[in-house]
Amino acid sequence: MTAFTNENKDFLRELMKKKRKYLSDAEVFEKSKKITQNLFSLKEINQAQNIALYISFNNEVETKQIIEKLWKQGKNVFVPVMKEESEEHLYFAKIDSFEGLIENNKGILEPKEKVFIPPNEIELFIVPGVAFDKKGNRIGWGKGFYDKFFNFNKIVAKKIGLAFEFQIVESISHKAHDVKMDFVVTEKKVFQN
Repeated sequence: MTAFTNENKDFLRELMKKKRKYLSDAEVFEKSKKITQNLFSLKEINQAQNIALYISFNNEVETKQIIEKLWKQGKNVFVPVMKEESEEHLYFAKIDSFEGLIENNKGILEPKEKVFIPPNEIELFIVPGVAFDKKGNRIGWGKGFYDKFFNFNKIVAKKIGLAFEFQIVESISHKAHDVKMDFVVTEKKVFQN
């Protein structure tokens, strides 16, 4: 496995996006099903009531089955929203169904009616990423939305990254403001930090 420094993060980001793009719908479904099973083996998700989770797109780990399972367990699900006047910052809004979702200007689904939660009331964050290393370092889309959110709000809740096994690399260089994941869950295993 290769170590990736800040200079080649863009290369890694593009490589992983290409690899993900070539997954078939069946591969995404099957791998995501195993990731969901591994995720629900963690006590952290079973103990939390207010859970923040992204709605997958562009062949990310499929999260709709996770969201449906959380609803069945009576949990509150919150998804990220970018306010138009403040594209630098994430907010989290509650969803109770997949109806009433609209695409934002990035093509990501978010609730039309937005009921926001104070960040410190979220007990667990499930975070997307383009690549992760075994120590929980993460490469996102390159805008730093999650890092800014976690740092600005001084989030102490546990953070879980979801990834296909091929998205795990040996190491990713990180800076002081980069926020590590407490767990990274793939279809094959759970990395804990």
